[in-house]
Amino acid sequence: MLLDEDVAKRRAIVSSNPSLSAKELCAKFDHHRIAVPKGWKDADIEWWMKAYRHRRFRVRVHNLISRDRARVNE
Repeated sequence: MLLDEDVAKRRAIVSSNPSLSAKELCAKFDHHRIAVPKGWKDADIEWWMKAYRHRRFRVRVHNLISRDRARVNE
């Protein structure tokens, strides 16, 4: 299975910055213009920091970053 280019970039940022918080990682994702997951755009979430600030999406951000961190450690 081929990874989406943005997913690969996001995972590379997570793996190269293991000590950053989720909020700091979101800022990096936005700086590198990494797109949020497609389904989030339907809820008017277009940037990672906006997702992090949104109460409902913050949990999703944390879960996604946690899964990325787990893949790095495999």
